[in-house]
Amino acid sequence: MVSATTGVTTLSLAGYASWSEYGSIWVTWWLGDVAGALLIAPLILAWTSTAAFHWGRGQWLEAELLLLVLGRNNRKTSTTRRSEFDR
Repeated sequence: MVSATTGVTTLSLAGYASWSEYGSIWVTWWLGDVAGALLIAPLILAWTSTAAFHWGRGQWLEAELLLLVLGRNNRKTSTTRRSEFDR
């Protein structure tokens, strides 16, 4: 919540976002933070645990496909036309 509030307030004060859209931008920012925490935190916890696990070929393929899909979706959703920022 702190990150979303600080970020959106800074954008609005600098004139990059309008105050009338503050709420929707804040929710979008917060959802991005939550999604990142839900995706990254389990990976960090798994990598730092002392329990050893061994993945089979199928699990490696599943992980690769997951990363491919996430990367593709990120690229599709993060591309924004320049004209949208010039309003």
